[in-house]
Amino acid sequence: MSDSPNYFQLHGERLIDNGYSIIPIMPGSKKPGVWSSSGGWRNMQSWERYLDQPANAYQVNLWKRWPGAGIGIMCGDVVGFDIDTLDEELSFRLRSCIVGVLGETPAVRVGRAPKMMLNYRAVGGRMRKRRVGPLEVLGEGQQFVAYATHPDTQKPYAWPIEHLADIPLEDLPTCTPEQLEEVLRRVREILPPDMAGTLEQGPAAGAPMANPVLEGTPEAVALALEAIPNPDLHWEEWNRVGMAIFAATGGQGFDVFDGWSSTSSKYDAAACRERWASYRRSPPRRIGAGTIYHLAMEHGWVAPFDVALNAEKAEIAENPIDTSKLRVKVAAAPPARQAPPPPPPPPAPPAKNAKDLPPGSRETFPHAWFDTRSLVGDITRWIVNTAQDPLPTFALMNAIVALGTMYGRRYRTEFTDTRTNLYAVAIAKPGMGKDHSRQCIKSLFMASGLEKLLCGDSFSSGSAMLRALKDYPSRVSHMDELGMMLEQVAMKTASPHQRGIVKMLLELFSSSSGIYNGQEYVDNKANERVDLVNPNLNVFGSTTPSSLAPALKPSMAENGMLSRILLVPPFEDYPEFRFVERTRTPPPALVDALKASWEVKKAGGNLAGEQHLSASAVSLISVAWEPDALDELKAIKLTERERGRQGRYIWVRSTELSTKIAMVEAIARDPVRPVITQEIIGMSRDLVAWLLSYAEGFFDDQVSDNETEATHKKVLQIVKRAGSI
Repeated sequence: MSDSPNYFQLHGERLIDNGYSIIPIMPGSKKPGVWSSSGGWRNMQSWERYLDQPANAYQVNLWKRWPGAGIGIMCGDVVGFDIDTLDEELSFRLRSCIVGVLGETPAVRVGRAPKMMLNYRAVGGRMRKRRVGPLEVLGEGQQFVAYATHPDTQKPYAWPIEHLADIPLEDLPTCTPEQLEEVLRRVREILPPDMAGTLEQGPAAGAPMANPVLEGTPEAVALALEAIPNPDLHWEEWNRVGMAIFAATGGQGFDVFDGWSSTSSKYDAAACRERWASYRRSPPRRIGAGTIYHLAMEHGWVAPFDVALNAEKAEIAENPIDTSKLRVKVAAAPPARQAPPPPPPPPAPPAKNAKDLPPGSRETFPHAWFDTRSLVGDITRWIVNTAQDPLPTFALMNAIVALGTMYGRRYRTEFTDTRTNLYAVAIAKPGMGKDHSRQCIKSLFMASGLEKLLCGDSFSSGSAMLRALKDYPSRVSHMDELGMMLEQVAMKTASPHQRGIVKMLLELFSSSSGIYNGQEYVDNKANERVDLVNPNLNVFGSTTPSSLAPALKPSMAENGMLSRILLVPPFEDYPEFRFVERTRTPPPALVDALKASWEVKKAGGNLAGEQHLSASAVSLISVAWEPDALDELKAIKLTERERGRQGRYIWVRSTELSTKIAMVEAIARDPVRPVITQEIIGMSRDLVAWLLSYAEGFFDDQVSDNETEATHKKVLQIVKRAGSI
């Protein structure tokens, strides 16, 4: 297939610009496919999603790299009349039936003549699949090959009148449902009796299609349902779980629903069948596997590490990274083919409500981040899967900070003019493996040719930070033992150079959307002033609780230092050790995805040339907001203001931090046309709230002004752990 034209290079961008929804086709076939450097080609799962979630230029840029990939067109807005006969006379007569009703179309595709396909635009609603004899009408939920090498002729599909890529979708001749019926009537009239009777059709026009985003894996759904009790539930609660099971199983899980329902004294087999039939008539569109997992977690369930929650989500980025090993294994039975490990200790009884749970607990974490369909999720899952001591929160925040570095000086939000610089500190006890995620990010950047984004892991002074950003104005520092560094800076014996580090961190954080003018010196020739436009310094540090607590002072909450830094705890002090091969070599598909995202630049701009110029303005890509997302942002701001009035100063930048993280996720999903949705800002709000709640608890419990207060707080902690408070 190496001699095949690069169809995506030739036609991909023009097709999406002209309004078509496209998908990659496996070479030598007519099926949608996914390619990876490690596994080659394989079938694409749930490719139907591209009808309502059209591919964009970013995805096309990825698909250009897939060897031999053809281009398929999603039907729905396009109606394809496929004449599937080698009888030349019959083919001509069928064509006459079509154009006699719909008129001529320039969009005629020929694979193996006299077979041909005539294409029109659906008006009056999407069409369903129909077939009469050798004529198949391709409608909603189907696709056809537009550009590829025909598997029989070994020649490219031909468009003898005009290339589809040159015809805007809105310019295609139209077809209404009534016209379609007339075409089929005429076709039946000319066909022999043994052909005319073979009429097939798909689901009713406009019938809801399965939504793969709502689906889970059978194993995960079954395990989660075991944790959801079914006492004498009210009908609404029972029906809600039923809808979730239907969507989570793609409509194939009646036995699961019936079995779960049978555990109640109210069980009625006939009622179960009737409910399931109603779901089939009107499938749920907003409730699915996520609801089941959420309800199970409320009853103490923790997803086993080795069980995939949603296999389709992992494949949306066409990335072969294993997403089944998502969270630290707590209490899951091992596969039968493996020797069983020693049984884990029984989990602690679940807290009755969120107020009873300590800040930074697994149960209150927004787990949607581990399933997200973006580069954030892909990087996180790779780091976790290759760790012998899995620390999912560290992996996630390191991925977000790394991408915030890559997107710095390239994007801005509309309305708020926010940028992607972030400071985060992983807090863990010694020997927990907290260095793994940092080393993974360094390896990923090196493999992707982005080593220029990495700067030193420590700084001798604030001026050293400026020099690093002058060399390249968007960089990340992985500071180890950050607590010890802050403690040294806070000492009375600290030099002015050392004390300048904290001051510089504060100033650079607030200068990311503006201009930073450096310090003037008496001898400007020896010490030139450093000016930076939109500096984007990111920090992912690590420390131990015992090092960080003495370094923090109550004044750091009031001066804004702590409101700028996200403290990241692990789910547990020492996660279960896993005997896996620890590797930091990133998968080629992940490297390709990172490179493709890096190569995106503003249309008409010269972003790549501006990135290295620290004193130059840059052409920024705007990150848009959904209206509902802006409403959510306003609510976050109101909460922030109220907490500020209460003297809870750690929260005074929660809106800004939520926006920064939402930016990273929106760009990681679509770097060409990023949009912050209500879902994304909600995920970011919950993540920031989880992190700040932990920071507030850590500060209140362990940060003191003097030794007397520190001793008092230590005593309180001992009493709390003993259960007396």
